[in-house]
Amino acid sequence: MNEPPDEIKLRLLFILHRGFVEARLLAGAGKTKQVFDLSDTLELIPGMLQNWQDGDWQAVRTLLKTYQEKYPIGRFDYMAHLSDQDVPPF
Repeated sequence: MNEPPDEIKLRLLFILHRGFVEARLLAGAGKTKQVFDLSDTLELIPGMLQNWQDGDWQAVRTLLKTYQEKYPIGRFDYMAHLSDQDVPPF
């Protein structure tokens, strides 16, 4: 089993955390299509964390970029959390 570096793992765990927060807010606002798309975007990350492969970092970037292009950033800028200098705190 391959594991991502600790910094990547923390960034992806933070993104999953923020995704749950966003999904809860979207569900409360009745935006079911966006909740579906967000879930579809984030669902692959736990499997990647479990068995990290060389191309997974780029795959995560592509998934998040596609979601954010469809739903402009607003309060949840997932791409920024991939490249912030400091690992985001929970």
